[in-house]
Amino acid sequence: MQNQTYLALRGSDSESTIAIVRAKFHSSDTDTFLEALKKAFTAWTQTEIGKKAWKDSCEDFNIGDLENEDFEIGTELHQALIDNGIGDLSIETGSTDKHSWRFDTVLK
Repeated sequence: MQNQTYLALRGSDSESTIAIVRAKFHSSDTDTFLEALKKAFTAWTQTEIGKKAWKDSCEDFNIGDLENEDFEIGTELHQALIDNGIGDLSIETGSTDKHSWRFDTVLK
């Protein structure tokens, strides 16, 4: 497994949100990682904590919800991630109001 970084973006008329997802995983392909993450989450929802998290999210559990869960070593969620080839998961999110500049905006 190699250290990988994946970006998940959400944009609306009023704000932009980004999740920087880091993990040890065998592929840099975002779709491959997402499939493994979905399998891990689905397995975790078979546990009491996972079922409750799914229900509490109104069955709309997303990366922002996952950021707030405990996936440290020893938890059932951590084990589900490991079982699906995902190690050392970390998620950092940020959100901002819409503004006029972007990544490629010239700074001079």
